[in-house]
Amino acid sequence: MTLSFSIKTASLTCLLTCFLCISELVDAKTLLYRYRDDNGVLVLGTSIPPEYARKGYQIVDTFGRVVKDIPPALTPEQLAEQERLEKEKARQEELARQQEETDRTLLRLYSHPDDARRARDRRLQELDALINLKQNNIEANTKKIVELESKAADAERAGHKVPEQILQEISRLSEQNSTLENEIDSHQSDRDDIIREFGEQIERLEYLMKKIHQ
Repeated sequence: MTLSFSIKTASLTCLLTCFLCISELVDAKTLLYRYRDDNGVLVLGTSIPPEYARKGYQIVDTFGRVVKDIPPALTPEQLAEQERLEKEKARQEELARQQEETDRTLLRLYSHPDDARRARDRRLQELDALINLKQNNIEANTKKIVELESKAADAERAGHKVPEQILQEISRLSEQNSTLENEIDSHQSDRDDIIREFGEQIERLEYLMKKIHQ
């Protein structure tokens, strides 16, 4: 009799426990909306009006545990600022990617800043040689022009017409000098660009070398 009662009691307890567990699981799956109304009163319900949803709310279970926290909807100004920040972040990331690619290329070209300095000096020497050559050509042409102008003056003093060949040669040499001068100006500009570009590369290489050996 006692054993039968104990078994029945244990079975009843087990059933009650199962019922409570099932009840708790059912309640836990029931989600509610928690928000504040226009008066600041905390409201709990199975639905939420759209005007309050935009202000932010919480989804909770029947035990008051927060399942999800929904922030307030962004204003047009906030959305615009968010978009601006995202674009700026993307731009900065792209710049960083490009810089990494530039650095890799630079390190493939030059293993040390001194290598870049030697390459710069070679480029400058080549340009300087070209500039000197064209300056010498200008001097030679100028000397010829002076000689031809002297012959033209002699012809005029003698009362003769200046030969057309002399006039054409003076014109040709003058045009050639003008072309050479423009080319020299271009070479000088190239020279400045080389100094600037290699200066930036050397400075970057020094930074990368220091970073590598840290």
